[in-house]
Amino acid sequence: MRVLPDVTVCIPSNGSNCYEAVHQLADLSGVGYLRLEKNNSTNELNHIPLNIGQPNIIREGKDALIVSMGSILSEVLKAVDDTNRDISVMDFHTAKPIDNMWIADQIKSFPLIITVEEHQKTGGLGTILSEVIADRQISTKLIKLGINDEIVSIVGSQEYLREKCLIDSKAIKDILDMEL
Repeated sequence: MRVLPDVTVCIPSNGSNCYEAVHQLADLSGVGYLRLEKNNSTNELNHIPLNIGQPNIIREGKDALIVSMGSILSEVLKAVDDTNRDISVMDFHTAKPIDNMWIADQIKSFPLIITVEEHQKTGGLGTILSEVIADRQISTKLIKLGINDEIVSIVGSQEYLREKCLIDSKAIKDILDMEL
């Protein structure tokens, strides 16, 4: 959806932010796309307002930055809670439009950035950050966690599928432990 001109793309991480996104998209002129998640997860964002185009910094840290899109944020927060590292977490709830300068300013100081999404790695959040990193010549390591460019033919609960696709809290924590 991100490649279509003049389309606003929003992927909220919880029910509260979904409610806000619906109202903001309705107020915009043009086409709005709202990607709904399978569950109605709650997380610490329930009290943080969603503003289309402006990602939320959920936690501040200096060792690494994890950026997620959608309800997979709950897995990111579990992984960060299970590590003794100083990790920043960003909820990237809008895939389009984005403010490249603001994003570059937020990510430029991190030696490691990990993107986590319940989506194909190709063309998703990792690609957005890759473009910002390349365009702004930011020196950092980027690791993209998401679905590989293949058909996922397994069936099961969302928890099971996250585990099998290596985007659950354990896989995220394993990457943090290996890289830091």
